[in-house]
Amino acid sequence: MENDASYFVLLLTLAFVASMLSSLYARKRRKPLIVRPIRGYAVMPAKSDEAIESDRRLHISLGAAAVGQSSTIVALAALTLVREMARRQAFTKQMPLVTVTDSVTLAAVQDALQRTYRSFNNLEAFDARTVIWYPRGERSLAFGAGVAELNAREPISTNIMVGVFGAELAYVADVSARRDRLFIGHSTLLEGQAIAYAFSEASLIGEELFVGDAYLDPESSFAAGRLLTLDILRWFVIGVIILVALLN
Repeated sequence: MENDASYFVLLLTLAFVASMLSSLYARKRRKPLIVRPIRGYAVMPAKSDEAIESDRRLHISLGAAAVGQSSTIVALAALTLVREMARRQAFTKQMPLVTVTDSVTLAAVQDALQRTYRSFNNLEAFDARTVIWYPRGERSLAFGAGVAELNAREPISTNIMVGVFGAELAYVADVSARRDRLFIGHSTLLEGQAIAYAFSEASLIGEELFVGDAYLDPESSFAAGRLLTLDILRWFVIGVIILVALLN
């Protein structure tokens, strides 16, 4: 147990040092630091602009990701993505539609959107009703049906589904395909991720959800440093696994 604790502290120290050094490196670069292209993030800014020009709505969903529960980290990462996408529209009268299944997350999203629009001195455009709650729970078919009905009722341009989804994600994927709307999907559940990958023209996979701010706000040296740190640690772990395998 003591050895496990020592390894854990060592890994945290390594991550902290790597994050600080990476942030300093990213700050000194003249060009934004992008380690590898992720198509999902590459198309999001253009889709935000398209929504403004066409007077249609972006729809972003966190699914069953919930603040204060086991999926808190996922919810916070998805919330960062909501904030970055809202920042691209906060100078207009338009707001993205956001759907959730958790009441605490509902309040967190409303607060994040309100802060974003206030920072642009455009609080009169903020409308808390654009954050919509549907029946809660993982693999909630009622949630999938509700979001599908929302797509039939509202002039939505793009569905960005990032968080915790199960088979209910197929409802949204199907209505997106039928109405010729871009579908960007991600899920921490295997069945949801499989649907997202099959239906998405630009899906996010695994930990790609957690680097959204680095791609959507490439001028942020801290976010870029964190992105570089994740890749450094990934290759470090892979190297250790290969080394252990060779020694054995």
